[in-house]
Amino acid sequence: MPEFALASQIPTNARWIKIHYQIRTLAPDAELVAQLWSGPMPENPVVLRGESGDAFVRLDKPQSLSYQHAPNVELRLKVTAYKVGTEER
Repeated sequence: MPEFALASQIPTNARWIKIHYQIRTLAPDAELVAQLWSGPMPENPVVLRGESGDAFVRLDKPQSLSYQHAPNVELRLKVTAYKVGTEER
């Protein structure tokens, strides 16, 4: 799966990030849905729906965020906040 490298945006000990997203269609019938996760793909990734919004993602793999979406949509992500911590799940 494709990944976003976050090393230039957050420290290595960041465990949670707040993302602002925008999804744009490249085809008239495209569904505005994408998935985000960190580390191995979980059973329940964070699901993004609609043209824009905000989401929180736990970083299981430091400074890395994976994503998946239909080929006929464009996904833009921006880190708006992060939380440093060492807590376990």
